[in-house]
Amino acid sequence: MQAPAKILFRYSIIFIGSILLISALWWLIPIESTNNDINGACYSIIFFGLPIAILLTMSGTIKQSDPAGINGIKIILTFAAVGLSIFFMIMMAFANMCGWTNRAILFEKKSNPSVKIISRGYGCGAPDSGAPTYENFKIYQLPLGFIWAVKIDTNKIVKNGWVRIGKN
Repeated sequence: MQAPAKILFRYSIIFIGSILLISALWWLIPIESTNNDINGACYSIIFFGLPIAILLTMSGTIKQSDPAGINGIKIILTFAAVGLSIFFMIMMAFANMCGWTNRAILFEKKSNPSVKIISRGYGCGAPDSGAPTYENFKIYQLPLGFIWAVKIDTNKIVKNGWVRIGKN
């Protein structure tokens, strides 16, 4: 394999691995972006970058020394992986139609006003999808427009550490 093809193959594998790792962490860790521009950019990078990166892995898997049948199978499997990735990303786009909406700030921490308890509703926005589910979350402001959102029972908090802002 030539040096440019090796570099292209390795960068493609690193990109695919990074997307898979970041996506897994994004589902496991309760961090959310409050900036729609960042969300849109991330989805665009994944939506267009992942299939292209999968196609570019052919630079390392297709070899002239392999029989034509083996290379043909590799090409078919690569295009099947591209199709499967596009299918899953379209399904994710439909799944992302539902989400959390902030309703009201209930409490603000006295010692750190950037920590708040808010009421949020989870719904899909369509009238026939049913009423939203409402829950309370403790929100920590993070740098760069991110928040750390954890469900909380407001009946179990120490009330003198919080300033009441609104009602649920």
